[in-house]
Amino acid sequence: MREVNSSRGDIAIVGRDTPYTGWLDVVRLHLSVDGAAPFVRHAVRLWHAVSVLPYDPERRVALVIETPRAPLLHMRHPGLVEAIAGSIDADAAPEAVARAEAMEEAGVRLTDLEHVGHVWTTPGATTERIDYFLGRYTAADRVAAGGGLAHEDEHITVHERPMADLWALTRDPDGIDGKLMLLLHALRLREPGLFA
Repeated sequence: MREVNSSRGDIAIVGRDTPYTGWLDVVRLHLSVDGAAPFVRHAVRLWHAVSVLPYDPERRVALVIETPRAPLLHMRHPGLVEAIAGSIDADAAPEAVARAEAMEEAGVRLTDLEHVGHVWTTPGATTERIDYFLGRYTAADRVAAGGGLAHEDEHITVHERPMADLWALTRDPDGIDGKLMLLLHALRLREPGLFA
């Protein structure tokens, strides 16, 4: 099937193969512009996902996680503070997945979610796209330990951190992941008083 991107002339996928499949897939695309000789581009096929930042506006704290990441270990990086996240199964609603991930990873029950946006994270390399949410909670909503599902080997550590401390981490690009960076900026735009 011919696929066209009209924003840059007549770009067609003229061939496709998958040299690696596993937890993620690597797809090799052969592209042609206006019928010229094909050239190759690669895409890492990832999933549609959600990320959520649970925050307690009364106590001015938020729930974040730490978990071992193979790419960071490979780079000898000590690790990042991250926002809660998880992939969406084919028919699931992003809001439902955000609530389920908040419970699995941080043991917090979220009812009110605010959708921040839908972002393609790295379109030059991956197919990953993430729906971002902010979720209010209270101390009474922390109903479980969290930590992730044992059979998924996530080894998650949950932290409840003051908003001011988390904001200070935005000045250290080696301290937090991009999901948390985006969500903290979104929250600060909406409720700047939480960070005072």
